[in-house]
Amino acid sequence: MSVIKSVCDAVGILHAGALVESAPVLTLFAHPHTAIAKSFVAHTTHMEIPASVLTRMVSTASESTQTLYQFTYIGEVVSEPILSHLVAKYHLTINIIQAHVEVIQSQTLGRMMVTLRGQPEALSQGLSFLKTQGLYIEVLGHVQ
Repeated sequence: MSVIKSVCDAVGILHAGALVESAPVLTLFAHPHTAIAKSFVAHTTHMEIPASVLTRMVSTASESTQTLYQFTYIGEVVSEPILSHLVAKYHLTINIIQAHVEVIQSQTLGRMMVTLRGQPEALSQGLSFLKTQGLYIEVLGHVQ
């Protein structure tokens, strides 16, 4: 994988002998679209949901669950204190499950898996703030 990340311009994902997704390397690693590409990226970046979290996941949100998010960010935002801003301005509680930062084709790509807690309006505003900072936010599920 390190050769593909540093040398190739584009990458394709094959499944059962068919091309299921192709994109520029950074784009595919930052924003995979198909389930097989998401699984591939999670595996190669070691960002799979940990077993200790998987066993506590449920299909629907409730007052007793926390939403599990994956934040993906590219470039300079990786060096900004964005999480500190969420705590200070929106009074959110953040639990970092895991994180991974790497350089692909001279661009910094970061991925962070977190749970967030807070008042619903503050949570919504905090997520909106992250989007304005260029973060891609994906809901992975709900954890008890």
